[in-house]
Amino acid sequence: MSTLPRLHHEHNASVTLSLTDFTASGSTAQVAEFLTRVCEALSALPLDGMEREAGVLAAEGAGVTDPTSAELLSFRYGTVGAGLASWDGPWSDRIPADAVRDVAARYFHADNAVLADGSPAGRAAPSAAARPTA
Repeated sequence: MSTLPRLHHEHNASVTLSLTDFTASGSTAQVAEFLTRVCEALSALPLDGMEREAGVLAAEGAGVTDPTSAELLSFRYGTVGAGLASWDGPWSDRIPADAVRDVAARYFHADNAVLADGSPAGRAAPSAAARPTA
């Protein structure tokens, strides 16, 4: 989010164990611009600011789930995938940039995205060919 310019509408991002959520409210043009900029940023991650972002994560607590759920996930999955939720592994300031790029390429792409516009009927998602690649 720090790579996006100052936008004059409500927007935010949040992360949980299984979801990364980008939200925006405003005019259709404002929301479209925000989503375009998010996709552009995810497509070419500016990893030169990883230390600053690590500080933001540390300040926000950066826990992926509550401690009880984290322990239950660890019992169920061991020390793999979601089971790592209860472990204090290498903190974000020690994760290699290549690992960040690999995770972004694996999860942040058009076939793993959903657009919900908040309307009662919703809108049909564009075809994969028409969606942004991030």
